[in-house]
Amino acid sequence: MSGLESANELTPLLAPLMCFLGAYTIAVSYNVPKRALLYCGLLGNVAWYVEIYCSDLHLTEIASNFLGALAVALLAESLSRMLQLPVMCLAAPGVIPLVPGFKAYSALLLYVSEIYDQANQKLLEALLVAAAISAALATANSLVLLLPGVKRRWQNPQSPVDDRVLTAGDMSALTEEVLDRVRQPGASTPPSGSG
Repeated sequence: MSGLESANELTPLLAPLMCFLGAYTIAVSYNVPKRALLYCGLLGNVAWYVEIYCSDLHLTEIASNFLGALAVALLAESLSRMLQLPVMCLAAPGVIPLVPGFKAYSALLLYVSEIYDQANQKLLEALLVAAAISAALATANSLVLLLPGVKRRWQNPQSPVDDRVLTAGDMSALTEEVLDRVRQPGASTPPSGSG
């Protein structure tokens, strides 16, 4: 058995482990709380499995990455409420296995080698995959906001909710008020918030 065949046999075991470790270590570098690190690694696995499953269904690479990132983002939305963390603490490390880093590297290598047609194609593919990932994150956020009752869970019951809309006149009045406070004699620094 050649080395290439044994590497292909290890891929089903090694790829999920690498996806987990990649998402986990990025979460550590982002200073995600320890209680969420395991979830970040598992979200990395979810992203990879959904992307592979969609590829097996002969979807395009862009659609596969979109659906993988969408699955991660929707799971991150629900986990963020359970763990009381910002969504991006979970979603950003979770989509790391989908990021087209090798395609971007290949494009730069082709540019250096002066093979511009292939370099442009690789770079465009990388940009489209990255755009699909970011679109999936935004789509998940929008879908969750459409669910009834989501805003009520976000609001603090102890603090009153101010639903009024600020107009341009309100904004200019607030700006003038802040500038007047800064211009006061003896005020060396702008006022800072206490909260």
